[in-house]
Amino acid sequence: MTTTTIELPLYNDPYFSYDIDLQGTNRKLTFRWNERASSWHFDIIHDTGEPVVLGVRMVKNYPMLIDYELTGFGLNGYFALVDAGEYKSGKLSTSPEALVQWYRLFYIYTTED
Repeated sequence: MTTTTIELPLYNDPYFSYDIDLQGTNRKLTFRWNERASSWHFDIIHDTGEPVVLGVRMVKNYPMLIDYELTGFGLNGYFALVDAGEYKSGKLSTSPEALVQWYRLFYIYTTED
């Protein structure tokens, strides 16, 4: 079994999206800052336009989507939001700029050899 880690770009905007290949299929990732909840959320849209997940709250140091059954969409991994260097407790919910300033996002999955 091989584990692959892909770093996903983060941007300094309260709303951004981009297309990216995850496990051999193009996906659209959309990220948005929710002012009322003081938190980041993201969506994954399949290349057919079908939503895979919508409105997932971003949580640091937790394997996001690990408990979702997404193999029907060709995904068997999870997303990990980790500190980018010096630990800054509570920074994620302070402002939209904190995401790109203090964190890095990865998609981690396994494949059979």
